[in-house]
Amino acid sequence: MADARGLGIAASALIGLSVVLDGLSVWSDWHTHQVVDGYLNDIAGVTRADLLTADRITLVTSLVSLAIMIAAAVVFIIWLWRVRHNAEALSIGHHQRSRGWVVGSWFCPVVNFWFPFQVVSDIWKASNPANRSEPNLAALDRSPRLDWWWKLYLAGNLVNWFASRLGREPTIESLRNAAIADTVSFALTTGAAVLVIQLIREINDWQAQPRPAVSGGFAIA
Repeated sequence: MADARGLGIAASALIGLSVVLDGLSVWSDWHTHQVVDGYLNDIAGVTRADLLTADRITLVTSLVSLAIMIAAAVVFIIWLWRVRHNAEALSIGHHQRSRGWVVGSWFCPVVNFWFPFQVVSDIWKASNPANRSEPNLAALDRSPRLDWWWKLYLAGNLVNWFASRLGREPTIESLRNAAIADTVSFALTTGAAVLVIQLIREINDWQAQPRPAVSGGFAIA
């Protein structure tokens, strides 16, 4: 059975760093709003150079935040793939989704609203030492932490999508509304990040416990 703790630690660190950079992006949104407001309302000290500087800050924070978010997603999915293999070796439970969905569920339209949650939920259940002899993972109770993680994750992404549409028209009102939406999205995704880091640690700890592997576990689509 592969040791996934290193990948879990790396994924957790990148997720945490992504949250920090998202916070900088939110600050950048409010800073841009303030600078544009000052420039258009002829507030002393705000120049066109300040506008260009604000744009550059926004561009840099957005690009760095995107790069770290992609890195965090890649490492998390690799970790998820490894712990899925481990979970199948440790439990006879039938997973609701086949191994291919461990990766594909995040990218396939429509089903990405619930398939990834099912994948992670089954891995969490199968990794729990108390469930190793339970054949039907779907029938087992799951942690409220799982539910809240997924709700916050979806809500944060939906608000972020809404915020990106608000910022298309460069007006004072649209910039302000986009900054408010980004702030709400940041709060939601931060909560989701804290919960998923806890889930990563819990799954890693369970899978690291010495216990005999159970053969016969397999996944169904």
